[in-house]
Parts: sequence; C-alpha cells; structure tokens
Amino acid sequence: MPTLPSIARVQEILGVTISDHLSVNQHVTNVIAACAQTFHALRVLRAHGLNKDALEGVFKAVVIAKLTYASPAWWGFTTAHDRKKMESVIRRGVRFGYCTTNQAPLAELAVEADETLFENILHNKQHVLHQLLPDRTQSTYNLRSRKHDCSLTVKHSVTANEFITRMLYKNMY
Repeated sequence: MPTLPSIARVQEILGVTISDHLSVNQHVTNVIAACAQTFHALRVLRAHGLNKDALEGVFKAVVIAKLTYASPAWWGFTTAHDRKKMESVIRRGVRFGYCTTNQAPLAELAVEADETLFENILHNKQHVLHQLLPDRTQSTYNLRSRKHDCSLTVKHSVTANEFITRMLYKNMY
C-alpha cells in the first residue's frame, strides 16, 4: 500500500507493536525484555528484605500487567510460539518464588479481558468501540442463544483475528 507523504507510518501505538504483516512477535519480544528487567528489580527487592507476599503483589502489578496490557487488541494475532514464550515468563516467576503456583494462565487472563471489554462495548452505547459492532439481527427464528444479538459479518482472513470478529464468533459451535 503506498504511503501518504503527510502521514507517518508507525508500528507502535500506545506501547503495542504490530508489524506491517499483522504480527505481534516484536511486541512479545519487547514485553518479555521489559519483564526480564522487572525480574532483576524483584531480585534486588528480595535482597533488601521485601517479604514474599509483597513480592507477589509487585509481580502481579508489574509483570502480569505488562503481559496483559491491551491484550484484546493484539492477543488474536499471537502465534502459539508467542504465547508459549509469554507463559514461560510466568513459569519463571513461579520458579523464582515471585508468583504463586495457582497463578491463572496468560491465555485465561486474555480471555477474561476480552470478555470484559466486549460486555462493556455491548451494553454501553457511549463506548468508543460500540459503533464498530454490526447491526442488530431482526430474526424471527428461534435460534440458539448467544451473548450478543449482533448480525454475523462475513469473516475475511484479514479480520478473522480482530477483536470484534473474534468475540462475535466466539462459542458459535
């Protein structure tokens, strides 16, 4: 696609890096590097006498927050390899004692964030993303119930991983 001279092309928006090919591999690499720095800070805090509960609180507040930041925007574009690398950060936190063994998997946290955002979009007409929802269906058929009453749009390969499309088609089978 040709670029417009007056508009600069960016790959990072609000801390989320997405390539021209809709890959979030660089974002995952950046987040893991930031988490590695946080692990160093946690080691320093432990050396200065911070107790286990406080370390777990810092881990959740910083590492888990970094891993899940804006996940509805990019989670659908991750590969299995990306997800595995991010899960390894949590496993490392458990191994070092910064996190409890019952920490929810990253995929579960991402799904929870997706569902929370989608519910907010569905029920708040003032939400900035509400206008992206397709029209409501006016079906007279007694169809299987689902979380939304939006009409289903045609799924293209480009939009299949997009947040709204993923949520519209979630649990459809």
